[in-house]
Order: sequence, then C-alpha cells, then structure tokens
Amino acid sequence: MSPRFGLIAGNGKFPFLVVEGAKKAGANLSVIAIKEETDKRIDEVAGNVLWVGIGQLGKMISFFEKEGVSKVIMAGQVKHVQIFSGALPDLRMMKMLFGLKQRNTDALIGGVADEMAKDGIELIDSTYFIQDQLAQEGVLTKRQPTDVELENVEYGLKVAGEIARLDLGQTIVVRAKACVAVEAMEGTDATIERAGQNGFGALGFQFVSADAAHAWVHAYYNAITKRLKKLADYEINPNIALVSFFMCAKTDEEARARADGATFFQFALRYYGASQNRQRPDPGTVNMWDEYNKWKRENPEAQEAALRGGLIGSPETIAKKLRRFRTSHIDQVILLNQAGKNSHEHICDSLELFAKEVMPEFREDPEHDAWKQGVMNGAIQIEEIDTEAFRDRYGKLAVNVAPTAKVAAG
Repeated sequence: MSPRFGLIAGNGKFPFLVVEGAKKAGANLSVIAIKEETDKRIDEVAGNVLWVGIGQLGKMISFFEKEGVSKVIMAGQVKHVQIFSGALPDLRMMKMLFGLKQRNTDALIGGVADEMAKDGIELIDSTYFIQDQLAQEGVLTKRQPTDVELENVEYGLKVAGEIARLDLGQTIVVRAKACVAVEAMEGTDATIERAGQNGFGALGFQFVSADAAHAWVHAYYNAITKRLKKLADYEINPNIALVSFFMCAKTDEEARARADGATFFQFALRYYGASQNRQRPDPGTVNMWDEYNKWKRENPEAQEAALRGGLIGSPETIAKKLRRFRTSHIDQVILLNQAGKNSHEHICDSLELFAKEVMPEFREDPEHDAWKQGVMNGAIQIEEIDTEAFRDRYGKLAVNVAPTAKVAAG
C-alpha cells in the first residue's frame, strides 16, 4: 500500500513546487496551510487544505491522522519570530516548546518532528517531490564571477558554514570580505532589507506616564531632525518602545490582585541603589521578598502610585491607557509580566485576554505612521519640551525606597 503524504505549507513558492511535483508523481497531498504565512492561492492548486494558526500543532496532527497521512513534508518559510510573538499555542505546542533545551531552527523542527512521530507520522526530506528543481553544480549566471567576487564567495562560505554550525540562520550578506548582515530569527528577507538599509536599531525607553512619553518622544525626534550627527552614511530607523509592567484580567480588582508583586523588581533595584555608596547587606542576611512586603504595608500610597503607571487592569482600562500613550506617538509597547509570585496560568490568561480584546484596536495606526512621516520629512514641526522633570532613572511614579540603615561595607 502506497503511503499517504501531507504538506505543512509556509510562505513563498516552495509549497507550490511541492504540490506540483507531487501531482507529477501521482500523489495527492493533504495540506496544512498556516494562516499567518501561507499564500491564499494554495486553495486553488491543492485538493484538500486545512487552515490553522501557527501554534495549533495538535490540530495539525489530528488532521493528518484523520487523512491517514504517514509521511509529511515541510516546505516554505515559517518565521520563527511568529511563534514567540503573535502565536497562541495549543496545549500540544506548549508542551513541545517547554520541552526544548534550545529554540533555534533545528530544535523547533526537531520538536515538531518528534511530536508527529508519537502518532506514527514521519517528517521526510522537503525535496522528495522536487529533485528536478534543485540547483546543479557550476555557474548558474550569465557570466563567470570575477576574482574579487570569488574571494567574497570563499569568505562568505566560511562565515555561512560557521553560522550554520551554530544554527543561527542560513543567510549572510558580504561586501569587500566583510560581513554586513547575518540572519537570525527575523528571516532571510528581513536580513537582506537590513543590509540594504544599513541603519542602526530602535531606541527604547522605559516610561511610567504618558506625559513623560510625550516629552521624550519630542526630544528624540527633535534630535533626529534638527541635531543629527551620523557616524557614517547610513539610513536611520527612528523608533521608540515603551516598557510597562502588565496584567490583564476581566476586572481591575482581579488584575491588581494577580499583579500584587508587579513592583518587586523596581523595589529590589532601589533597595540596593538607595543605600549610601551602594553598600550591600552581608550575604544571607536579607530576605528581599519580606522586605518588599514590609515596604508595601508601610507605603500603600507609593505602591498605588507605582501601579498606576503600569498596564494593569481590565481590557477596558488597559485600552484607555494605551490610547493615551498612542497620543504620545510611541511606536511599540513591551509588556512585562514579572509580577512577583503570579502563576503561569494567570500570565497565559492575561496574554490571551489582551490578544482577544485589546490588541485588535492597536494592531495598525495609520495616523501615527502619517505623523511620523511628516515629522521626518519636515512637514510637521514639533515643539521643544524640557525633559528635566522626567529624568529620574526610575520615573516619578516608581517605587521610592528609603536608604537602609544597617549595611555592611563590602
């Protein structure tokens, strides 16, 4: 009996080549299409297609089992950053991810293969049906490479071999025997684009109020548009990210209770930073969690003020705060779930509720994009704002810890 084949289709043309090759070989494919990646036209060329989210590993395996598939091909890029950003993993995917010692390309593919193998499904070579499409040895372009180009190729092969050995990626960009860009999780296309831009990365700040965000955004863009001193001739990439502690629940009260330890990290930093000459207690003499809870009992108003600066609350409350930050023209918000002794279950519930009820409103912001473009091309002039009031390293709403009295100078 001939085996039944399955295909997990990523983006690009590769999946279409596999479908075409399978048809030539007389094989019908049962196809899993990834909602975040696969070209919608796959429905037109493949007979049996199931669309799933990138994190729905259990659903993929169940589909293949139902179809009687025993051998599966993966074809087409799936950006691994999707797995760690937009994906909502099902239970099987979560178990697989938690069991990995590393989360690089080989480890992720190996993890998926191992999960499928548990149900008798084998992951096979992606070129199984397209051997005639593979590049042959020799010169494939209209002319031979020059001696200089060959030197770059030889250098590039050495570098590519090393990043392949380390499993960082499969693309490098070389110029004058120097490595301009190396692929990591962002993917080949993004690596090439980054090499073309040759720009420096984003600028990130931690804010605890929309007023501070407003002031620093203005200072940042005024520095770029009026006082820029580039180190070389490169394209810049202006970008500001806000960092905030975070907990989302159905009610404000429930979110506050689940984020009870949200300010612990700030407290610990200031506990040591506020002491004279940053002296440290003797090792083993201080229980930081006990000190933190003592501080909260003695400083309820300071604790409340610090929490007000974070994205903690119901979806409605968090959306209201994000709207304020949006008027400050922040590009991204980075959410920190480091809330002391909160549970993994509460963190997952928080992220899922946020993704369903808050994120859709903020996924795109054409008004901000137009504002940013106007500022950068000079069509919009923004005021100069004095940032002196917002230069506290921890922010005006951050926890304030009095210097510790008994410390050892060591």
